[in-house]
Amino acid sequence: PKYKVFPPDPFFTKYAAVYWQPNVITDERGEAKVKFSVPSGLDSIEVRIEGISKDGQIFLENNKVKILH
Repeated sequence: PKYKVFPPDPFFTKYAAVYWQPNVITDERGEAKVKFSVPSGLDSIEVRIEGISKDGQIFLENNKVKILH
């Protein structure tokens, strides 16, 4: 991604967003793993997940994810 505010800036830590449109395929339990890079110095990020299942169900979920160092 290209940023107008770069990672060292405090505004980046508080407000930066990355739009990512993956094609995630879940396993038989409906789970999948994804990986992406985040700036150093963060202990958590807020993640918003939205989409449509194969059977047309719309889902939206907001989570705070702890970053393991």
